[in-house]
Amino acid sequence: NAKENQTLDSQQSHDAINLSKKVIQDLQTEAMGLRMQSLEGLFQRLDRVARDVARSQHKPLEIILRGSDVELDKTVIEHMKDPLIHIIRNAVDHGLEAPDERQAKQKGNKGSILIEGRQNAANVIIRIEDNGRGLDPERIKRKAIEKGLIPKGASLSQSEIFRLIFLPGFSTAEKITDVSGRGVGMDVVNKAVEELNGTIEIDSKVSEGTCFEITLPSTLSILDAIIIRLGQLNYAIPVQDVTEVVDLSAIPIETTSQKGRVLNLRGHILPVEKLAEYLPEKVKSSTDLSHSHSQASVALITTVHKLSVAFEVDAIVGQQSIVVRKLDGKLADVPGFSGGTILPNGEPSMILHLARFVKSYLSQVA
Repeated sequence: NAKENQTLDSQQSHDAINLSKKVIQDLQTEAMGLRMQSLEGLFQRLDRVARDVARSQHKPLEIILRGSDVELDKTVIEHMKDPLIHIIRNAVDHGLEAPDERQAKQKGNKGSILIEGRQNAANVIIRIEDNGRGLDPERIKRKAIEKGLIPKGASLSQSEIFRLIFLPGFSTAEKITDVSGRGVGMDVVNKAVEELNGTIEIDSKVSEGTCFEITLPSTLSILDAIIIRLGQLNYAIPVQDVTEVVDLSAIPIETTSQKGRVLNLRGHILPVEKLAEYLPEKVKSSTDLSHSHSQASVALITTVHKLSVAFEVDAIVGQQSIVVRKLDGKLADVPGFSGGTILPNGEPSMILHLARFVKSYLSQVA
C-alpha cells in the first residue's frame, strides 16, 4: 500500500513503525540493564570499613544492611564509593561514642550504623544513620562564626546550620585523628553528589545520632526529561528534579515586602522566581530572553533540603528520554549546567540542574 500510494499513511506503515519503536525500547532497556549493578558489593565494602575502624578504636559495633539488592548504574556506584567510605569512617570515628561515654549516657555499650538503599521512580536513595553523639547545631554555628563563614548575628535554620559542614575545611572535631574529624572533607562528599545531579540531606539530634540521606539518579546515560523553552532556546530538566508542574494562570501570584513574589499552593507559600534569571550571565547575554520577562503561565516546582521554589518558564515543549552527554572544556565549569543532549529535531540542548538554582536563591535571600 505504501508503495502504491507513495505515502506512509497506511495501517501497515503505522503498525510497522509502532513495532520498531517497541523493539528499540526493549533493546534500550536491555542495554541499560547491562550497566546496572546491585548495591551489595558497595555495602559489603562499607561494612568492612566500618568494622575495621571500630575494631581499631575498640568500639563495639552493630551494622544493619538493608536494600543491598537495589540496582544502580555502575558509574554512579564507582563515583560515590570514596565519598560514602568517608561518611562511614567519620560516623564510626567521631559519630559513635566510646563504650564508657555511651554507658554514662545510658545508651548501651554497642553503637550501631544503618546502611540502607531504597528505589523510587527515578532515583536511588542511600541512607547512612548512626546512633552516636549527633551534630550540635550551636557548636557548628559557633565554629562558623569563628572562621568568618557567617556573620555573628546570622539567623539560620537547623537545616542550614547542618549544611555548613559541607564548606571546605570546616570541622568541629576537637582533635584530628588518622581517620579524620567529622566535617573534614565533607565538601568533597557534597561535590561528588552534585556532580551526579544528586542531593544530600542531613538530619541529626544531639546524643541520638546523625542521618545522611543521599538521592542519586538511577542511571547517568539516559534520563526522562522535561523539555522547556526559555527565550528562543530549549533546555532539558531531569524529571526527578521536578516535584510538580503548576499552571500559573490558575494560581494568583502575590508580591510581599519580605519574600518577593509568592504563590499559595494548597496552603503552602512558595517563592516564585524566573528561571531565565538564574542562567549563567554569558548565556543570558547571548540569548534573546525578551519573552521570558513577560508573564509566564507555567512553573516548575523543585524541592531541595525541604525548601520548595517555583521557577517560571516560557513554555513546556514536552517530555522525552534523552541521552546525556558529558560537558567538556569550559562548558564543564558553567554552574547550573549538568550535561548536554541532542533533541530529536537535531537541536543541541543543555541540561539544567535545578538544585543549583535553589542554592543560588538561598544565597540571595540569606
